Amino acid sequence: GGALYHYVGGGVTRVRGLPPSRTSGVYGGLLDVSLHPSFSDSRLVYIAYVDNSFDLTVARFELRDDRAERLSVIYKSDEFSIGSRIEWEDPSHFFLSFGVGGDPYPAPGPQDLSADVGKIHRLTADGQIPPDNPILPGASKPSTIWSYGHRNPQGLHYDASERTLYATEHGPLGGDELNIVLAGANYGWPLFSYGLNYDGSRVSDMSEGAARAVSILPAKFWGPDYRVAPSGLLFVEGSQFATWNGAFLLGALNPQHLLRYD
Repeated sequence: GGALYHYVGGGVTRVRGLPPSRTSGVYGGLLDVSLHPSFSDSRLVYIAYVDNSFDLTVARFELRDDRAERLSVIYKSDEFSIGSRIEWEDPSHFFLSFGVGGDPYPAPGPQDLSADVGKIHRLTADGQIPPDNPILPGASKPSTIWSYGHRNPQGLHYDASERTLYATEHGPLGGDELNIVLAGANYGWPLFSYGLNYDGSRVSDMSEGAARAVSILPAKFWGPDYRVAPSGLLFVEGSQFATWNGAFLLGALNPQHLLRYD
């Protein structure tokens, strides 16, 4: 189910007072931990996890002497997520990815704008709907949804200077992606994929050209012949490895390796 540890001054202490998290098979549990941009003053920590109801939940708490104090749930879905990441846009807004899978065929949800799964959400620091979120097709007002048609985005990076959000996303058998995420945009899953279903069949009969007409294609994709299973996403700057500056690092899960993409 996951646990949270505080590393400081050469010592490691388990943080107490966290809510229980649940797994379903190998998925779920404690999915991400993120410090609020003003953590040094506020001591606020945010966690994304699957709760006892098997629903994706975001809670925040104050870290005091290795204890989670004044914990409150600020977002709770009624759906299960197999992967999630928190990324701050600014001290008042954060992005939250909500992953879905499907074996051997795609699970429904990413194209359903009434469902939370297969989306990247944007929330205020206290979990509310930002009034400047996009108004999606068929809606009359904003929701938490920032973009849709995702499969399982587990890496997020926000470039504040360019005001641009990047995301890495698991495909099925191949078809892993790096996306530039635009407000209100459809990223096509499962209408189109560069990967295959887990039984080796095509995900759909849609052509690349037809997909480009109705969705945003990835900035970079890896086909079935090169498996990535991308987890975290880091943009390298100010590194002692000078030739790596300006590139992305992806944590790859299958097989386990570190992937640099410039």
